[in-house]
Amino acid sequence: MTSGNVGDASAAETLLADLLADTVAPEPRDAVSTSSDAASELEVFGDASYGTADLVEKLESAGIVPNVKVQPPSARDGMFSQDDFDIDLKAGTVCCPAGVRVSLHVLKDGAAAAYFGAACAQCPLLA
Repeated sequence: MTSGNVGDASAAETLLADLLADTVAPEPRDAVSTSSDAASELEVFGDASYGTADLVEKLESAGIVPNVKVQPPSARDGMFSQDDFDIDLKAGTVCCPAGVRVSLHVLKDGAAAAYFGAACAQCPLLA
């Protein structure tokens, strides 16, 4: 049980701890599976309240089939979400919803960031 101000996904890993601890990532197998393979495959079902990317990755790495809908992207306080931007990793650019395109800057940790600077201050979508 969790309190009302805590998301469902925060408890999911705890609920599945025994299942995650008892599993080992499966060895690669042929694309064609037999009915006995399917019968021994572990699956977890959950609605989008439980579907964080972290949980799905943990289930997959443990060899568990995650039948969990992933939560839709959302932005806080009316801001744009990452899905609202056109990110072109091959070209190393990002285009914002207003059509301003900038180069991605690779950070020390390998992540990338886009800086729109003054373009945001004059943007018609600022509000």
